[in-house]
Amino acid sequence: MFPHHPTLIPQTKHKKLEEAGHGPATTTNNHNSHNNKGAEEQATAGNEHVQSIRDVADSFPKSRIVVSEDGALKSAQGLSTEEAQHRLEEDGPNVLTPPKRTPQWVIFLRQLLDPFMLMLLAAAILSWVAYGLDTTEPLNLWLGVILFAVVLVTSFMSFLQERKTSNLMSLFADLSPPKALVVRDGAQMEVEAAHLVVGDIIVFKEGDIVPADVRILHCSALRVECSSLTGESTPIVGTVEAATPGTAAHEATCLGFSGSQCLQGSATAVVVRTGDNTMIGKIASATAAAGSTDTRLGREVTSFVRFVAVLAISMAAVFFAIGVGRQKGDNALYIFINGFLIVIVANVPQGLPATVTSLLTITARRMAANNMFVKRLAVVETLGSASVIASDKTGTITQNRMSARALWSNRVVYTDLGSHNLTAAFPTAHNDTTTLHWLSTVACVCNHATRQMTKSVSDESEYIGNPSDAALLQLTDRHYHTDLRRKQFDIVGEIPFNSRNKWQLVIGRPTDPRVRAAANDSTATATTTPAITATSDMDVAMLKGAPEIVLSKCDSYMMNGEVIPINADFEREFTAALERFGGKSWRVIGLCARLVPRMTHDDDDDDGEDDTELTEDNAPLEGYVLLGLCALADPPRPNVDRAVAACRTAGIKVYMVTGDHALTAAAIAREVGILTSTNGGDIDDEDEHHLNAVAHHPAADPIPGEFQPGVYMSHSVDKFTDDHWRRVLSLPGAVFARATPQQKLTIVEACQRFGEIVAVTGDGVNDAPALKQADIGIAMGIKGNAVAKEAADTLLMDDNFASIVLGVEQGRLIMDNLRKTIRYLLTHLMPEIVPVLMNLALGLPIGLTSLQILSIDLGTEMAAGISLAYEPAEPGIMKRRPRSKKKKMVNRELLTYSYLIAGGIEMVACFLAYVHVFSSHGLTLGDVFLKGDNHFRANPDPLCLSDGRCFTPAQQEEIAGQATAAWYMTLILGQAVHLWVIKSGRVSIFRTNPLNNIVAVYGAIVAVCIMLILVYVPGLQVFVGARTPEGITWVFFLIAAAGLIAYTELKLLWKKRRTRRRRRRRRMRKLRSAGTECHHHALVAGSSAEASPDSSCNTSYIGTCDEDEDDDDDDHDDDHDDNGGRVLHLDDHADSAVHEWMLAVV
Repeated sequence: MFPHHPTLIPQTKHKKLEEAGHGPATTTNNHNSHNNKGAEEQATAGNEHVQSIRDVADSFPKSRIVVSEDGALKSAQGLSTEEAQHRLEEDGPNVLTPPKRTPQWVIFLRQLLDPFMLMLLAAAILSWVAYGLDTTEPLNLWLGVILFAVVLVTSFMSFLQERKTSNLMSLFADLSPPKALVVRDGAQMEVEAAHLVVGDIIVFKEGDIVPADVRILHCSALRVECSSLTGESTPIVGTVEAATPGTAAHEATCLGFSGSQCLQGSATAVVVRTGDNTMIGKIASATAAAGSTDTRLGREVTSFVRFVAVLAISMAAVFFAIGVGRQKGDNALYIFINGFLIVIVANVPQGLPATVTSLLTITARRMAANNMFVKRLAVVETLGSASVIASDKTGTITQNRMSARALWSNRVVYTDLGSHNLTAAFPTAHNDTTTLHWLSTVACVCNHATRQMTKSVSDESEYIGNPSDAALLQLTDRHYHTDLRRKQFDIVGEIPFNSRNKWQLVIGRPTDPRVRAAANDSTATATTTPAITATSDMDVAMLKGAPEIVLSKCDSYMMNGEVIPINADFEREFTAALERFGGKSWRVIGLCARLVPRMTHDDDDDDGEDDTELTEDNAPLEGYVLLGLCALADPPRPNVDRAVAACRTAGIKVYMVTGDHALTAAAIAREVGILTSTNGGDIDDEDEHHLNAVAHHPAADPIPGEFQPGVYMSHSVDKFTDDHWRRVLSLPGAVFARATPQQKLTIVEACQRFGEIVAVTGDGVNDAPALKQADIGIAMGIKGNAVAKEAADTLLMDDNFASIVLGVEQGRLIMDNLRKTIRYLLTHLMPEIVPVLMNLALGLPIGLTSLQILSIDLGTEMAAGISLAYEPAEPGIMKRRPRSKKKKMVNRELLTYSYLIAGGIEMVACFLAYVHVFSSHGLTLGDVFLKGDNHFRANPDPLCLSDGRCFTPAQQEEIAGQATAAWYMTLILGQAVHLWVIKSGRVSIFRTNPLNNIVAVYGAIVAVCIMLILVYVPGLQVFVGARTPEGITWVFFLIAAAGLIAYTELKLLWKKRRTRRRRRRRRMRKLRSAGTECHHHALVAGSSAEASPDSSCNTSYIGTCDEDEDDDDDDHDDDHDDNGGRVLHLDDHADSAVHEWMLAVV
């Protein structure tokens, strides 16, 4: 008899296998060989998947594998305990080699030896040396202390950030199961998974994790999920048959990968690789070898620091020499202390590292609020600069969860499976006899999946088991209470699905009289088909499987509850529906049912139960009634299509790099918009045979492995020439199918070699090497594997690909705000340097003291600079091209603006305020010329002018203090206005809302408050070298304000005129060559074949291409040919749902 099994676990028995000391097991896939095996096992290393079981038994003689005459596993005694212990001692445990740890003090020392920190540290040491040479100047002592504190605090902040890096290799090790069921000395025993050795016979079953790379010897209804290793969303159906020669190990179904999970069935297998030699071990090695890539922001900051260091030292040396020469060698020590040193300090924006870190931290928190967690702060900007997103498919673009996409039943296609109409078509009456009723019954009863309730707030159901079964159960669960439906049938017989039959059969005995009546009442039409039309106690045979095979077992179909014989018209509709679903690469399952006589009863038994075992020989395999087809697929995540469209609008190419089949990958890529008519991917209604026959683009040198336009088999990427890569990278979207981890890494490296900034997304172990190599790695935060999360730089906490678009926008915003911040911070350097140079070269009294300079860099400017992190995005930020790799964050235009233009304007205002102070005391520049060496300083000598006027030391200190206060106040107030002026580079400042960033207002207020305290508070003003200035000093900053506003507005006007001229020139060039170019674009864009290159077509093309050319500043204006000759222009008026990718080859 077949016992009742309410949870629908497979009921097949394996008594002979159990008697031999074996049990159920699973499969995965293997890739690599073990280093230290016995000599008799060397021949099998790496090719177990192409060997028969007999050959495998010969390769592992000490495993004592016995094979029957028909080549199947008969028994396996396993290794002896002594042999297993010997191999464990020789080969080592089945664990991954832990990584070497960098000592904490080394990490901190690395931060301390950063070039920028070394420069500040050198300045601090020089300050202490200067104080030691002249102890009358306590300012040098405090200057050294402050600089050293800045070095320590900044280094410690960087140290804390780097220390957060987790142990990548330990996360790999976490994937290994703690225990394993092994056969040794002919007996099953449980051992630590770490103690497994090559040659061990292991047993595993549904729910177990494969503990090592194995070769399957025996399996029953085996299905293994290993998408995190292979990238395939479809569970692998395990087999014992050897793969054909030439098959890659990771594609063989007779191998098992360490770390994979058995979803269904059982298997017995021999361990072929352990530890570092498993597939996951090889991936771990590749990930560790990739190392951590330097961020683009980090490289640019380092480059900028070197520029500042060279500029500071060069300028200090030159003007120190001028000062010494001017004084003919006298006071060299004083010139060194108050000249050379102050020039270095003035050139260095001491607050820049802390300001940049603060900006990145603020942006990271903002991204976290949008479900994107940033592990490495410096990669925030990199995401905004990404020009290519290389995305995994399974779990990233798709949900990694099979679901029903469509039904074909009653000769009608149902596509909206959650609609009210479909719900109405799924009645719940117990005596209902409609087609959909029986289809749903078969879908939930002939099914091994189970449902459990999650503990999440949403309280949504989760489905456990085979993905196809889970998808069917989820479908029926929307319209029925499937638990009650299952309780209406006792399972009295079952033949599980296997790869040979490609169907599953369940015999159900109705337990509810109402169900039995419904079955007996379904005589419907005048048909004699003994399907669901019996008049006595009958069982219900329910069968599902491959559509063609299911159809071959049916001689009728159900139409609105009526059973009708199958005819030619029906077969044509069946084939059309199958091709429609197959053309989308959906997995299609056929469902059918019939009534069968009750299983025979053995009268000699006392239990009164049926004892006949259901086998393929006695199973009912014909006379079924076809109920319909169900199309399953791993659906795209919500809003992924919009996210891809937004990426195209932003000039970002999206490439799918997946381990899945080319057809499946291409179908999903077309659905989400990665493949469009632009690259020949708009072939939704083609079936598989047609897809395989799609003609390639005519080319003298075809791209190797091009499956169809824009779709490439990854095994051919090693054969790509530079020209092939240029052609592929010229596409706005592409698919690389069947990619191994090493091939994913190769694709990422190739994109980087051709100047692309690559963001890689993924959620599996197989994505880890590419995630580590990418300019920015993005892992899924919910379903992502722990290894992928550790290798990545950012995590999508909602697993939503669409969140990447928000991340890109935030990355571009932080770059805009960083540039604004750097412009702002560098502007005050010229007003700080000039007074020192005036003192060294002209002998004028010093305009700013070293402590005033530090109070600006680390006080007034810090708060204001950080406030720019809160600037909102300017219009069109996601319609700009990605920042080219050639473009620097700090370029010539920015330096010219900050040092010469804005800095020069503020310096002039400060100088006028400085001159006014001396003028108010009756002194001209001629009077103080060459007087700054011994006068108007701390402890000055008495001064008498040629006209007889004399100034006491106290008077000189008062005048000098007022002069430094005037310079100091004008600079800070001018920078407060500059903070408003710099807010926008694309629109007039009079059209910007000064209150749209209230934090900047607070930053300016903080700066002014610090200024007031240091200028007006007695004691503090003396400490920094200032004195209370006259009231008129407050108006000089208006000169700087007027100059900054005038320059900004004139520049915007000039840019608008230049943009109009450029548009006119481009239109003229396009019109001259419009015929061929428009025709080419029409073909690429998938236009009608009848479209001719007439003038109207040209006008439309030109208008679309030229619409968005109003760049924000000069570093954008020069970007027209940075991407290999490709010029991208985006239409400002294009709707976000239908953005077109316009590509012009120049």
